[in-house]
Amino acid sequence: MIFFREDGHWNTRPARWGNPVKTLEQHQFFDVLQRCMERLPPRMAQVFILKELHDMSNEAICNELDCSATNVGVILYRARMSLRQCLEYRWFENSREAE
Repeated sequence: MIFFREDGHWNTRPARWGNPVKTLEQHQFFDVLQRCMERLPPRMAQVFILKELHDMSNEAICNELDCSATNVGVILYRARMSLRQCLEYRWFENSREAE
């Protein structure tokens, strides 16, 4: 799936996620997020967790996992896109149906 056009704009805009504060307060959201993260390949999940939950720099992740900065960037991009897709399907689509 190609997410961006040649001019850098979204090919398909991300779905509206509603009120982010309200969503984050919902415990069920975190259950879905956890299930989505469990679907990531182990190395991808590890890099994502180190970056986003432990707030490690890319350089520190490279040193920790013995990989290149380019590889970390690619893994993070793929993790974010996979999580986006999973959350849109498992959470945000269902939230719109309930409205």
